[in-house]
Amino acid sequence: MTLLKVLADGTIYPPLRLNDLVIRLDNGNVEIGQFNLINFIKLNITYLDKPTNHDEIAERTKNFIIDEMPFLFEKKHKVYILCPSTIATTAIW
Repeated sequence: MTLLKVLADGTIYPPLRLNDLVIRLDNGNVEIGQFNLINFIKLNITYLDKPTNHDEIAERTKNFIIDEMPFLFEKKHKVYILCPSTIATTAIW
């Protein structure tokens, strides 16, 4: 899993590819979706465009993170991660 750095202007390092999904961990909550730069710049809290099966993917991702990187749930700030391709390919739009 790759940690992402999101700057205030919406720039993401490392850069995302067209169909990449971003995982946002915020105080233990898991959100997954495609990054929407326009909503991010507008300070819109819903700047991740979620797939229709978001809840299923979020649960699988949460279990994956608990197994691979459990320390991320101890963070008190937002953490952005590139969604693993094995989970991202199951997204339904």
